[in-house]
Amino acid sequence: MNPPETAEGHRLAPAPPGAMPDGLRAEVASAFAEGGVLARGFPSFRPREGQTEMALAVADALSHREALVVEAGTGVGKTYAYLVPALLSGQRVLLSTATKTLQDQLHGRDLPRLLELLGLPLRTALLKGRASYLCLHRLEQARHGATSSHAATGAAAHALSRIEQWSKQTRTGDLAELPGLDERSPLIPLITSTRDNCLGQDCPRYRECHVNLARREALAADLLVVNHHLFFADLAVRESGMAELLPTVDAVIFDEAHQLNETGVQFLGRQLSSSQVLDFARDLLATGLQQARGLADWQQLAGDVERALQNLRLCAGRAPSGGLRLTWNEAAPERLNADAWAAALRGLQQACEDALAALVHVDELGPDFLRLADRARDLVAALTFFSVPASPEAVRWLEVAQQMRLIESPLDIADTVRARLIPPEQADEEVGQGQGQGQDADGPSRPVRRAWIFTSATLGDDETLRWFTEPCGLQDARVLRVRSPFDYARQAALYVPAAFPKPGEARHAEAVA
Repeated sequence: MNPPETAEGHRLAPAPPGAMPDGLRAEVASAFAEGGVLARGFPSFRPREGQTEMALAVADALSHREALVVEAGTGVGKTYAYLVPALLSGQRVLLSTATKTLQDQLHGRDLPRLLELLGLPLRTALLKGRASYLCLHRLEQARHGATSSHAATGAAAHALSRIEQWSKQTRTGDLAELPGLDERSPLIPLITSTRDNCLGQDCPRYRECHVNLARREALAADLLVVNHHLFFADLAVRESGMAELLPTVDAVIFDEAHQLNETGVQFLGRQLSSSQVLDFARDLLATGLQQARGLADWQQLAGDVERALQNLRLCAGRAPSGGLRLTWNEAAPERLNADAWAAALRGLQQACEDALAALVHVDELGPDFLRLADRARDLVAALTFFSVPASPEAVRWLEVAQQMRLIESPLDIADTVRARLIPPEQADEEVGQGQGQGQDADGPSRPVRRAWIFTSATLGDDETLRWFTEPCGLQDARVLRVRSPFDYARQAALYVPAAFPKPGEARHAEAVA
């Protein structure tokens, strides 16, 4: 028997046992009702059946700590449909988006409006990846002109001066707050840190670190807004046994969930990029000349790494303007000479090993050299990994575009997600034994029973949303489909330009612009 269908064509999986109206459902229904708090706060608000139905489904998932998948078409109002029950629930919530743009919108606009309207004294926080925050230590290095030739150009020197002035005024260090800074600027890698080059507690600016400040605020928040990349980065850190980046929460909500599997497989696999190698060579040269001049031939060592990388890049050939992705099922990526590719990998590995040997002799000079030595070891390990065939449970490929990336990923994130979705009866048993609370003796990555809510405008083309639920391991989740209130057949038009250049053609970018 098919699940019931509402008047607007929504199809809902059967409600879980015991999902009767409760306090949260009543509050949510009242908020979305005609004359409710949303109508009083927003003069243009009109109750929408689909929005209310989604909000009530989210309330049920929060109350029963279950998994819910919601496809909500354009115009449904899904943002408020998950935010209102999340805020009214009193639970600690992690909200993840696919883009920084939506992150900023939620934290800077939607949440403040709703908190004021609902009269809730909750703390919210915004947390991005470390590449979004100014690193004061690396800014100081860049200011001394020791890290890159970019600092020597007039335009870059002017931009660096602007960043330095802004660094004295900003509280958050979020580069999105700096007007006029192109996110593709070559200066950004010079003034931000990565997991590879961060000095941690050994950094001379550790107490002032913007990343640490943002993480402290995140740990104290009732509702934290992150992005999918950071969520999976935290997952990878927890799996490694290191301290988590994100707090333990009662509920996790994924907006723009259609990108979740693609993002997840990137982080749950392994990759090596040309930018990692170039950053290492640049920092090796700069730190060596600045702090250990004459103790090794830093120019030769850094140059060897760069030349070996260039040789590997040449093996991959030139990529078209849109980039190139090569399947890698054998010893080398498809269409490449296997012997030449293997030799180039060995050459780069040897260059990194030579750099490591030099760094080991000077690592007592300071934390910069210790971290550089760790990075060299990581590069050697990654090159060793990609020198042997891929695991049969994974897929490997080579991306060649503005930078080159060697990638091996699991086929999907199903196993990872399933490992964190504890069946209610199992969770109740574990909680009864004093376990399942996250930070127990079994380590920080132990799953706990919590609500998992996944939503997007498009998640599939069938009632069970298999396109999304299967690769994400969510076949047992409750599914709700809320169709758009727009009548596309009457309100939309499709325009197909004649003789338009194809995406792979040289004139395509100009024609699109």
